Amino acid sequence: MPSLVASQPRELQVVLPPPGTKTTGLSRSKNDKRNNNNTLNNVTILQQKKPRWNEATHSYGLNFHGRVKCASVKNFVLIDVGSALQSDSMLEAADMSREALLFGKLNADKFSMDIRWPLSPLQGFAICLSAFAPKLATE
Repeated sequence: MPSLVASQPRELQVVLPPPGTKTTGLSRSKNDKRNNNNTLNNVTILQQKKPRWNEATHSYGLNFHGRVKCASVKNFVLIDVGSALQSDSMLEAADMSREALLFGKLNADKFSMDIRWPLSPLQGFAICLSAFAPKLATE
């Protein structure tokens, strides 16, 4: 039976349309205006803050500012990186003011979700639900 424990942390990236845009999704047609980084203009990109390896515990970890009580592969922090993708070192050093979504485990059956602009509560909840998708596929 294969191991269900990942050797590397999961990666998550979210692309949001501009606020107030009525759209059913983002498309990339040949008529799209793109910036120099080959991304669509006027979108907000959220990337997962990169966890750091802790030699003492031999595990990856993130700073949840006391909001998360249990270690879990579902725990994550999304950082607003603007309209351009950031390097790993910039994501590691991202400050608290850029955290758009914090999701983590409190106990066996409770989780905490903290959101801030540019996410709506519905968008934040939908992103957090996606953290459970891999587990649903294995059961």
